[in-house]
Amino acid sequence: KEVGGYFFLNYAELEGVEEVAFPNLERVGGQLFLDLSNETEVRKVNLEKINAVGVSSDVAYYTREVHGTQYGSLGIHFNKNGTVNLPSIETIGGAGLSLRRIDEVNAPELRNIDSCIYLYSGKITPSLLNIPKLEVLRGFYASSLRDFNDFEKLSKFIKSGQIESKEKWSISSCGYNPTFDNMKK
Repeated sequence: KEVGGYFFLNYAELEGVEEVAFPNLERVGGQLFLDLSNETEVRKVNLEKINAVGVSSDVAYYTREVHGTQYGSLGIHFNKNGTVNLPSIETIGGAGLSLRRIDEVNAPELRNIDSCIYLYSGKITPSLLNIPKLEVLRGFYASSLRDFNDFEKLSKFIKSGQIESKEKWSISSCGYNPTFDNMKK
């Protein structure tokens, strides 16, 4: 049901696996990092009951950084493009949400990301980033998302002052690359 600290799943354990699911996991106090990025066939992550990640008072993080990629409190990095199903998650504390090679995110109850969203490559579009109830977000970084061309849903976080500076907003190599100042208008 609960992992009090850090939870790391390495791709080396997943030969021949197409979906990763933890049907009874409800909470991870520290970081949850699923490194599916090297020679795996995993295309789907299903964390149907998890409601909070990175919410302990002393969150431990995976420290290796590759090619400038941040890992976040919830990090899911695919080898081939994949989908993430988080139908019950409400809070991501600490260092935020990091997704690599992502096609779709389903998090209809997500309300609070204490830090940032980091999206790196994939075929995700704005309509496939399903986070309709998000109320708190402190930064947004997107890179190499050719089909991501509308950031209007995210402008409210800049206009309300939650994303307070251009250092917390970076868009590059996407279908549209608005600056922080573009989004303030």
